[in-house]
Amino acid sequence: MRSSFPVKLLALLLVVLVLAVPQSTFHHGGSRSAEAEPEIDWMEVARAAWNYFQPGFGVSSRGLNYATISWRYLTDWDLGCYLSAIIDAEILGLIPRDGRWGADYRIRRVLDFLASRPLHPSGVPYAIYNADTGEPGTSGPSNPSDAGRLLVALYRLKQHRPDLSSYIEAIVERNGFLKFADKVPNIGSYPYFYAHGYYLWGARTKQVVDAVNMLATLRSRKTINAYGVELPFVEITMEPILHTVFELDPPEEFFHWADLVLQAQINRYKATGKPTAFTEGGHTSPPHYVYEWIVDIYTGRTFTVWNPSFSALSLTPVVYTKAAIAMHAIWENDYTRMLVGYVMRTMTPNGFYEGVDEAGRMIYQLTDKTNALIVNAARYAIMKAKPPSLSGPGLVEVYPGGSTTISFFLNHSLSLPAMASATASDPGLGVSVQPAAGRTPLNLTLYLEVPGGVKPGTYTVTLEVRLTPSQVVSRSVAVLVKPPGYTLRVRALDACGEPAANV
Repeated sequence: MRSSFPVKLLALLLVVLVLAVPQSTFHHGGSRSAEAEPEIDWMEVARAAWNYFQPGFGVSSRGLNYATISWRYLTDWDLGCYLSAIIDAEILGLIPRDGRWGADYRIRRVLDFLASRPLHPSGVPYAIYNADTGEPGTSGPSNPSDAGRLLVALYRLKQHRPDLSSYIEAIVERNGFLKFADKVPNIGSYPYFYAHGYYLWGARTKQVVDAVNMLATLRSRKTINAYGVELPFVEITMEPILHTVFELDPPEEFFHWADLVLQAQINRYKATGKPTAFTEGGHTSPPHYVYEWIVDIYTGRTFTVWNPSFSALSLTPVVYTKAAIAMHAIWENDYTRMLVGYVMRTMTPNGFYEGVDEAGRMIYQLTDKTNALIVNAARYAIMKAKPPSLSGPGLVEVYPGGSTTISFFLNHSLSLPAMASATASDPGLGVSVQPAAGRTPLNLTLYLEVPGGVKPGTYTVTLEVRLTPSQVVSRSVAVLVKPPGYTLRVRALDACGEPAANV
């Protein structure tokens, strides 16, 4: 939310923060091996993050999200994060589409708010709204970054729910978002992300076009050395990079630069022993919200902690939970696995805390932006994984009146919940599968019974397995029902017709 600095500062003055409790310090003893950290259970992570958005906790009775548990207001950036999380929660099966507090109910509450909320006299949204009342929380207008970020989410929603297209289009027009299109800067990773919101909704101002075409200019811009990696001298931090990957469809050139940004952080870790996942987030020390710049164009340095009112800060950098988990969703290497292990103790029954600083101290804040991004990351990780495989025999033989078992193996690169069922081409065949539910990798047994009255011939039984999100894999087996067998009995008789001895 690069352009909303005054808004954040005002917001944070209203927040009552809980002081951090010191935790054990992370001691660097060389690079941690991949085996030192367990593989992440993406569905468990997604479910934990989504718990922040339970009604009465992180969501008001009006259906609007709280930016933090202690600050019951929101910006349009916050609202965009929530909308994007709803979409992914439905895709992952964390919530149904229908029913009270299902995806449709939540989406319509947000859209109804956008269709009726008070607007600034200039015809654009206010910067802050009260999530409980829906009324403005400040007298000032919104800004290009918050509006652009919400536009990205609304475009995603339009694609996800084409039945709501007309309503969404009317909302975009009513809220005057495109009035910000001539105020989009071209200074780095933030504008690159949120300028796409304007572009997707048809804005073609020079400012928007320049920002979305930033990648074409990066190789010719001056650079700065970040622990041996030459990075372009533009605003760089992980937050907009992660949102771009999860919510847009960036080209390969984008990943070229994203890989370099990752490498700079890996190199810093190797040189200093300090886990590094620089982004923006809340802090328990003043000024309570910071930007961790990988490239800081305001001070001309790399890896700084910064706030618009105080410039460079001497605060210990934080390994923000959302960045660590989201980086692992994209790159999934030994370094990102180490980051996940470093922050996993931030998980609570109601979402993830902001992070753990480099000294091992927990940042005890629960926020919508952290938990929304983690839901996005889980959906991305699951959907980019290799498709599931289901192996088993191609043919079994059985006689009428007989039964047999058929063994299958379900595999996936991730541990995902699975539901199995079996069908037969002839209703006379009895089929069942055990276990009917489990997690990958999973051994499955299909039980087949062939009643005595079934005619000999070839039949088919099919095992179907459904995995999150919306993945289906099946395997069919030919069942050859053989004709009943006969036993040949031979009796040897002697010349008198009596059974012969010793034959």
